Amino acid sequence: IVGLLDTGVNPDHPSFAAVDGDGYRHTNPFGPGTYVGVCDPAHPQHEDICNDKLIGAWNFALFSSSAVDDNGHGSHVASTMAGNRHEAVFTVGNDQYTRTIQGVAPRANIISYRVCDPSCFTSATVAAVEQAITDGVDVLNFSISGPDNPWGNIVDQAFLEAFAAGVFIAASA
Repeated sequence: IVGLLDTGVNPDHPSFAAVDGDGYRHTNPFGPGTYVGVCDPAHPQHEDICNDKLIGAWNFALFSSSAVDDNGHGSHVASTMAGNRHEAVFTVGNDQYTRTIQGVAPRANIISYRVCDPSCFTSATVAAVEQAITDGVDVLNFSISGPDNPWGNIVDQAFLEAFAAGVFIAASA
């Protein structure tokens, strides 16, 4: 299970479909129909956006009412880290090209933690890291620039807690 700390995810993109472009059907490690965050039908802000690939979505952003990505950055990062294999059509000038694309771990399940809209508040990020530990993610991706000081920055300290819980942290910005 890979977790994404960013601007959310576009659940309608083929990178996050339950069945990929090769016909591979993802399996939800929580069990069929069991999701976390706003995807859980019991959640007060329930959003019907999850499937067996995208198994959870949380919204920690202070000024957003949805876990869905509205600027594309989170979806870009999520598809790079764990997007399904599928055909993409690119237009360059008057020419169109079709290419097969996929993320680094296309068979992984994803949980999205929306912490930015557009600002990425420290309190939202720390809360999301704590939730990711609870959700049992194996990898947590953070492609947001900021201070890098594990002894003085509370986001870095939250990452150290996640690391101590067995979560691999990928902080790429």
